Amino acid sequence: MRERLLEDVLDENGLPVQLFACVGSIDKGLDRETYLKAVDEYLDFCEKEIPLRAGRIIDRLKDILDNN
Repeated sequence: MRERLLEDVLDENGLPVQLFACVGSIDKGLDRETYLKAVDEYLDFCEKEIPLRAGRIIDRLKDILDNN
């Protein structure tokens, strides 16, 4: 998990941690309010997580380049 930089999104058993509401077209009874709340949670997650993960990937690549 650590090698793949997934420790923030997987539990100790390697299973995904639920970080935001997961909704989709299969959810037939989904109302507008629930859908928009789920989208908002997902966007909040992305705005925080994508830059952090990108930074960790860049650091890893710099380390590889510096040591090869």
